[in-house]
Amino acid sequence: RNYVTQSHMEDEIVILLGGRIAEELILKDVSTGAQNDLERASEIVRKMITRYGMSKKLGALTFGHTQEQVFLGRELGQEKGYSEEVASAIDQEARRMIDAAYEKCTQILQEHADQLHLIAKTLYEKETVEADEFLALMEGKSLDAPKDSEPHGDTTGDDIVDVEFVSVEDHAPQNDNQDKDNERNDKTGEDS
Repeated sequence: RNYVTQSHMEDEIVILLGGRIAEELILKDVSTGAQNDLERASEIVRKMITRYGMSKKLGALTFGHTQEQVFLGRELGQEKGYSEEVASAIDQEARRMIDAAYEKCTQILQEHADQLHLIAKTLYEKETVEADEFLALMEGKSLDAPKDSEPHGDTTGDDIVDVEFVSVEDHAPQNDNQDKDNERNDKTGEDS
């Protein structure tokens, strides 16, 4: 993407902080698991401030000069080109922006604590959740129900514990040979 709005970047930072904040809220501890997300969030904030002029405090300016090699597609270095005072202001603004995103993410996760617990339970049991499964859980549907069906009763209470989870392999498309092998296995199993 070459065209990204400030609000989109701010939302991306909130999303990237979600794993760390979920650990703090649920586990009352943090792990190294969010390292890459924190790096990416920090990088986005720094670019918003130093490249894109998206800082209320520092204004519509860019700071530093990036040297890039187009054929490599990545930065090779950056000349500072600004004072220690400006560097400190950049650090303070980055901290302010991360803190704002942190507060927004914390509020969202606290408001949706029941759904957070359901996703955590599902991930604990399955290890991975596909996008359509995630959306189904957020809509209060169980993963073993057809996608267009209504949720089974009140899914905000203790009945969530009794949900039967299915694996992705159960829904993987099979070719005709696999279907015939499965039919033979079913018949063999019935005969014994």
